[in-house]
Amino acid sequence: PVHVYAEPDEIPVRLEVWDENGCNDVVQKNVTYFPVPSFIDVRPNDTLSCPPASIRFTNLSTPLDNTYDILWEFGDGETSTALSPEHVYKKAGLYNVRMQINSPIGCSTDTVFQAMIRITDPAVAGFDYEPKTLSNIAPEVTFLDESQHAARWDWFVNGEAVGQQPDFQYEFRDTGLQEVTLVVTHPMFCQDTLTRFIDVAPKVTFFMPNVFTPNEDTENEIFLGKGVLPGIEDYKMEIWDRWGQLIFEARTPDEGWNGRVNNDGRQVQAGVYIYKINFTGPRGEPHEYRGFATVIR
Repeated sequence: PVHVYAEPDEIPVRLEVWDENGCNDVVQKNVTYFPVPSFIDVRPNDTLSCPPASIRFTNLSTPLDNTYDILWEFGDGETSTALSPEHVYKKAGLYNVRMQINSPIGCSTDTVFQAMIRITDPAVAGFDYEPKTLSNIAPEVTFLDESQHAARWDWFVNGEAVGQQPDFQYEFRDTGLQEVTLVVTHPMFCQDTLTRFIDVAPKVTFFMPNVFTPNEDTENEIFLGKGVLPGIEDYKMEIWDRWGQLIFEARTPDEGWNGRVNNDGRQVQAGVYIYKINFTGPRGEPHEYRGFATVIR
């Protein structure tokens, strides 16, 4: 008979014979069956990717088991002796893959798979922004994409998704350090991420008038400053007459002088008075304003 074995092994084969008188005899011998595969069948789980690319090479060649010596050459200088190895390609390139099989009885075969694995240049996230100086008064910014090999852009500000365009404009809603993250995706779905921190300064603006008319006509009745004052502390306004007498003091920026001593005493005479205003900015910086308040009645 002719028989094809499915698996390599030391296989016992037994033959029993009878003659015409019913006498019999038996003989048993071991068949050493360790051929190399006639066809090397290798299936990578991916052939086109970007680094770092982890490729699993499934070896479907038969007959084959762990008693065979196997050598893989992945084309990047790395090798493996596993039956079905996993290999990480770290650089872009076009790689030939070679596989050599040696059976336990010395039979050998090999195959080179030309240009089997293609690793493309990876996506690299990069961006810039203009203007470089931002504040609560001027919070608008334009983000400029500088990424390489990207097919998709996902922008995040403080963890919140805000855009998917390469370049776009954004207005910050708060001051302080803002975390801006760009995640770019390669056409082969590999990703890269870049995070930058942008300072939005809490800028203070403050302006004082030099004349007011506390004559009870409902117009320009209060001597009061105007401005943008986010996060200021320790505000203090003092007003003196020309003899150096303190006639008014305020502790909050929304409290103004109505032209009376301490705002509830006698009316002061028309003339020029001296004011000084101090407060601490949101980042601890001192502010001081000095000038003259002219009372017209």
